Amino acid sequence: MHRTRKESSTKLPIPRKGTKYVARASSNLDNSVTVVLAVRDMLGLAKTAKEVKRMIHQKLLKINGRAVKEYNQSIQLFNILEADKHYELSLLPTRKFVLIPAKNKESRLCKVVDRRLVTGNKIQLNLHDGTNIITKEKIAVGDSVYLDFDNKVKKVVSLEKGKEVLIISGKYMGNKAKIES
Repeated sequence: MHRTRKESSTKLPIPRKGTKYVARASSNLDNSVTVVLAVRDMLGLAKTAKEVKRMIHQKLLKINGRAVKEYNQSIQLFNILEADKHYELSLLPTRKFVLIPAKNKESRLCKVVDRRLVTGNKIQLNLHDGTNIITKEKIAVGDSVYLDFDNKVKKVVSLEKGKEVLIISGKYMGNKAKIES
């Protein structure tokens, strides 16, 4: 599937003018980048979509430790793309997505947006990128967790005074700040 360049998200770092169509993400259309846009346009590892498809067929591309299956698969915020190196999808203060070299290659950062009590007194955490995990740990909504590629919690970062944060939505999206209260 494709969508017109005019309809695509303004967060995508693509020029305003060019071909009429761009690849449409398989999920989370406005908050993700497709594999073909990331590898071809953002990283410059391929010149055409056909080369990206060949890289996928040879299993050279991975997202969060899993092999990429389709060229329009979504890379969401803070996901790890493994191509020639490990890259993490982040936001610039200009409200555009950017792939930066990943500092932590074994885990990814996720924000807890909701939690529910399920059978067995376990807690289901719903994360910002659509991932759901079941745990017995007491983790509050708004906290962030580092997950390994098997979706196991490695570290919990609580939302408290003095912590540095990246704003992922709203007027100040892409800016970094410190929590005052």
